Amino acid sequence: MTVSVSEVGLTGKNVQLPTLRLNNLDIIFRGNFIRRAEIKDELFNEAPKNPDQIITDLKKSVLKADIFTFTQKLPDINRNYDYYYEWDNIAAIEVENYEKWHKDIHRKARQSLNKAERKGVVTRIVDFNDTLIEGIKKIFDETPVRQGKRFWHYSKDLVTVKKEMSRDLDRSVFIGAFFDEELIGFIKIIKLEPIANLAQILSMVEHRDKSPTTALIAAGVRFCAENNFKYLTYGNYTYGKKGHDTLTYFKEHNGFSEIKLPRYFIPLTFRGRLILSLKLHNGIRAMIPKRGILALLYLRKKIFKVVE
Repeated sequence: MTVSVSEVGLTGKNVQLPTLRLNNLDIIFRGNFIRRAEIKDELFNEAPKNPDQIITDLKKSVLKADIFTFTQKLPDINRNYDYYYEWDNIAAIEVENYEKWHKDIHRKARQSLNKAERKGVVTRIVDFNDTLIEGIKKIFDETPVRQGKRFWHYSKDLVTVKKEMSRDLDRSVFIGAFFDEELIGFIKIIKLEPIANLAQILSMVEHRDKSPTTALIAAGVRFCAENNFKYLTYGNYTYGKKGHDTLTYFKEHNGFSEIKLPRYFIPLTFRGRLILSLKLHNGIRAMIPKRGILALLYLRKKIFKVVE
């Protein structure tokens, strides 16, 4: 077992986490009160092919965790293992062809696409170079607040932006949205056949009236259709107890639907078994009632609106 350190983005910061290489997967160890082992960049990597062996190795490891968690991957949605599980969710478009997607999306999304075309927004695959990084940094630096919270990437220097955007570069595709040859939005797609994952999607607030984000999603769907990717995914459909928020409705209008996948939680220690039996495995925040979560989110939005 090879022990190393991985740089991982958590709550807007890059942190160094201890890592084990097991079964061709990097397993990171995180948390203080509840120590969890999980697959690094899980959304963009394969599911374990032999979880029993990983569990055995984790129990013997010099790096200790209370619980190991992982989820299955599309298109494998049925429960495969007898471990304790809960349903996780993902936002996905099952791509047959571009025309079908265009026909099936909400009329508001089609109107947005027409608006983008009418106002001169053009999308195309772009090379990863300094010009792209400078354009991405300009988008990052447009505003310190997005979606009612502090924007993680605001005011990062060019070296940091390039370093972060170059992760998984060997299996990444960048698509830019341009207006008068200025980059006003971009997506980063990480390929994991048969899935194309939207790892990053962002557009300039200044050009919101031109619907560049919808144009970029359309470009992502076209990329999938032309390159035989069966799914285009965009993070979770809903997050925690927030339920349907504006981002969920945006995804829904643009053809994404909720697909549920089993997420497994395997205790590795006596403490892990106790944590799981007390339903503490998702952390203290998961114990806050939905009404409390919504109240905190509302308060945060108000605070950052004042800051903005």
